Amino acid sequence: MIMEQTKGREIADLTVTDANLFHMEPLEAGKFNHAIYKLGWGHFHCNTVARDRGMEETLDWMEAVLIRNGRIKAPISVLTYIIEKFDKDTES
Repeated sequence: MIMEQTKGREIADLTVTDANLFHMEPLEAGKFNHAIYKLGWGHFHCNTVARDRGMEETLDWMEAVLIRNGRIKAPISVLTYIIEKFDKDTES
């Protein structure tokens, strides 16, 4: 006999939500930078791709993705900088 989940509990992991808390600056070992005023609401998927980057670097990464896929245009100098920066990050 298979029991149905209680309404609202169909998702096994209830921590998956459309919005969750987002660290504005990445947490660092040995550095006390975990404070309420350094948190904000963020989209679940954006928070997932942010990893340990923090907000500013995540936005730079998202911009690079849009530029690479022709969704926004950028001067060659900016494009070269972004590609070099994020190619280095993805190699490690």
